[in-house]
Amino acid sequence: MKFLVAAVVAALVLFIMFVAGGGLGPHQPSEAEQKASAEAQRVYDGIMADYAKRNVEHEIDTITMRDGEDVVRLWYRCTHGDPPKNAAHQRECKAIVDRIRREDAADEARDAKEKADW
Repeated sequence: MKFLVAAVVAALVLFIMFVAGGGLGPHQPSEAEQKASAEAQRVYDGIMADYAKRNVEHEIDTITMRDGEDVVRLWYRCTHGDPPKNAAHQRECKAIVDRIRREDAADEARDAKEKADW
């Protein structure tokens, strides 16, 4: 009998909490939750921007060491600037980007082979 009364009271408390809490409808975040979410998004965006910047710097360093400064300048203009409008420059950009991609793939394959042989 005590168990039945306790179960009914617990069910009643849960029902009141459910109704008072808005039921299963969409949750309306409070102002504090919205501010916290905006701050978290700002921090995340900053981290991702920093990561992208470091990734580009790493690519620049790698291409400079492997191919030289002239090649890295052209590659950077082709990949991070306005695309060339001149057809000859477009072909030159495509050629340099393709060449660098092939070299990167060859480097990755060599690294994987060295790691497997280790």
